[in-house]
Amino acid sequence: MFSACSTAFLAGLVLVAPAPAAAQARDGDVAGPRTRAAWTLVAETAAPWPAAVVTPDRPGTLWRRELIRHMQEQGFFFARIDSLNRDTRTVWMQRGEAARVGRVSWSGLDELEGQEILMELEGSEPGSDSPVPDSAAANTLTQAVLDGLVARTLRALTARGYLDARVGIDHIMPGSDGFDILVHATPGRETSIDGIEFRGDTRSNERFIRQMTGVAPGTPAADMDLEVLRRRVQQTPGVGRANAPFYELTSDSTARVVVPVEPLPPGQFDLVVGVLPATDNRGSTLVGGGHISLLNAFGAGRTMDMELDRRPGQVSAARVVLSDPALVNLPITARVGFDGLQQDSTFSNRTWSAGLSYRFDEQISLGVRLAREITRPGQGGLLLGIPRSDATLWGVEITFRRVDNELQPHRGVTFTSLIEQGDRRAIEVSRMERLTGRVRGFLPIAERSTLVVGGDAALVRGDNLDASQLVRFGGAKSLRGYDEDRFLVDTALRSVTEWRYAFETISYAFAFVDVGYVARSSTSLAEVFPGAGLGMVVETGAGLMNLSYAINKEDALTNGRIHVGLSFAL
Repeated sequence: MFSACSTAFLAGLVLVAPAPAAAQARDGDVAGPRTRAAWTLVAETAAPWPAAVVTPDRPGTLWRRELIRHMQEQGFFFARIDSLNRDTRTVWMQRGEAARVGRVSWSGLDELEGQEILMELEGSEPGSDSPVPDSAAANTLTQAVLDGLVARTLRALTARGYLDARVGIDHIMPGSDGFDILVHATPGRETSIDGIEFRGDTRSNERFIRQMTGVAPGTPAADMDLEVLRRRVQQTPGVGRANAPFYELTSDSTARVVVPVEPLPPGQFDLVVGVLPATDNRGSTLVGGGHISLLNAFGAGRTMDMELDRRPGQVSAARVVLSDPALVNLPITARVGFDGLQQDSTFSNRTWSAGLSYRFDEQISLGVRLAREITRPGQGGLLLGIPRSDATLWGVEITFRRVDNELQPHRGVTFTSLIEQGDRRAIEVSRMERLTGRVRGFLPIAERSTLVVGGDAALVRGDNLDASQLVRFGGAKSLRGYDEDRFLVDTALRSVTEWRYAFETISYAFAFVDVGYVARSSTSLAEVFPGAGLGMVVETGAGLMNLSYAINKEDALTNGRIHVGLSFAL
């Protein structure tokens, strides 16, 4: 993308870049025997022969040139070879004094933003005699110092939108405090962005990409923050992982931003099956459900989720959610949904919802939600005193998400909460309030290990609450180690601690401890229920397989809950 030349001359001595290894051994010119006793280099003190330099066993003078160049790269520009002894396999040389960095200055930048860029590069006022921060520690002039000066200048110019800049070392001259270095830059023209590409994603259309990233043709390159852009792409629907963006020049004044991405499958089907152990009142029970998710439909980021669960006690639950992340070309997500719950002949509950959320940036969004909830009792529900009721609830939803990898987060935080309140009309009109929340923190503790900590909360408040309005708590999606929907309460809290060890890109093993707190004011229930277990997520040829075994404080270790999940890409 950028070009940089580095030409340094010092009293007739030219700094030459090391020749490629391929060039050193072409045309049958091999390095010679290296299996005999090792050579020793004596320069002030004895030391092993440099590994990157051919030995004097090789005919010719190549070893002399390479040895001199090796010393020059370390700053000893006046090094010279004294003698060698082939019998003792020793070379003596005079290193001389190491070259020191004196004053560093820049040319070609005077017209750019006044003196701001020069002050940034020099680390002080222009004209200061202090060395640049890059070389202040060792203060030794080496090729690495020269390369660092070129790279630093290029970074400063790139940040200001000069993507076609050329930088090189103009000259190196002896000075009073060392060798003065002059860095010359040719900034070229300021660059503007003519487009953005998700490389690796063949489904997302250009309009959707522009809406989600905010990068429009004509955007100055100086206004681009590539790390912010990467995080924004990471949160785009249909993107599993976003890597570091880079520029591709399309002309002397325009460039395209390229973001390498790993897209998620366009659809996924999840099947989860759980085995609950036998109790005094029932035998072993099989529970589970299916979940279909369609991502990035028509390349515009639209999603659809459909879920069906079969739970203990002849309870069936269904959920459908449709969303569009870029309503009317604005950073607004529209969402509509349906939730249904049927408990044998006791009652049925149906909830229709619609909401809008505004994305302030790539991490946080704030939304509003309107829900209409209809409850109808059956014959069994009438005997239990469950009334016919309708409720209208308004809510506010806050979402924050910042993770490094959607498929398997190693670092980051996620948070979501929904606060709802409204009127419930049954025998009489009463006020009802709900709060649901979830937070997770992902902390890397080793290269492959991640500690996941967080918590969940679900609360409902109101007068004359019945079973149709209570929180259903317990099971693989809430409190692991306990039966599905075991607790019907008005307060449910859970803390989560999970250790994950990744043995492949997506596959990992995990161990967890859940601690749940449940309370119900009408029965004076208030108790803590811990659970723990082991499991793994394995990527197979068909998709992901999730297997877990969880126990609780009430049953024996051999009487745990088993859950098996399979995910198939569509």
